[in-house]
Amino acid sequence: ISFKASKNMLERDRAEKALRKAHEGLEKKVEERTADLAETNRILLAEVKERRTAEEALRQSEERYQALFDRSLDCVYVYDFEGNFIDANPAVLKMLCCNREDIPSLNFTSFIDSDQIAGAFQILDELKKTGTQQELSEFRLRSKDGRYVEVETKSSVIFHDGKPYAILGVARDITDRKQAEARIDRHPRQGRSGRSAPSRPIAQGR
Repeated sequence: ISFKASKNMLERDRAEKALRKAHEGLEKKVEERTADLAETNRILLAEVKERRTAEEALRQSEERYQALFDRSLDCVYVYDFEGNFIDANPAVLKMLCCNREDIPSLNFTSFIDSDQIAGAFQILDELKKTGTQQELSEFRLRSKDGRYVEVETKSSVIFHDGKPYAILGVARDITDRKQAEARIDRHPRQGRSGRSAPSRPIAQGR
């Protein structure tokens, strides 16, 4: 009986040690797994915060762009590589006497003087090759109400995912300047102040 009792106690001790070892191993694995989960959670939270920060920065950037686009005194417009308008700010619509609903039907060939259309397409070719317009260009536009407007423009390509997407153009109304230049050309002796240059006295013979 004493031998059996000793044997049972020995086996129980071994079982307890094995159970304790297994329990300690399980606790260690749980701790490791918890640490892994905590690290993963920390990384995810950091990524979420970074994404939210980027989204907020993008939203603010878009709002600033939209404010500049809408409130600019210059004409700002976006068009594709065929000359079809995608968007235009209020200054463009006012100059051309158009409504926002007209934008999808606008193409620069519909209001640029016919003798300037070839030059407009040359600029498109330049934009396709270089991505930007090197020099200012001047065009004579016919608005929806039949009025003619002189503008100087410059454009550059908008890229999306590294590929050319559309063209951003900026135009300024120079009608008053061109009319003033034309008046000076017609009357070269008239100063910019609008006063005629004094005539020279005629020499009188003795």
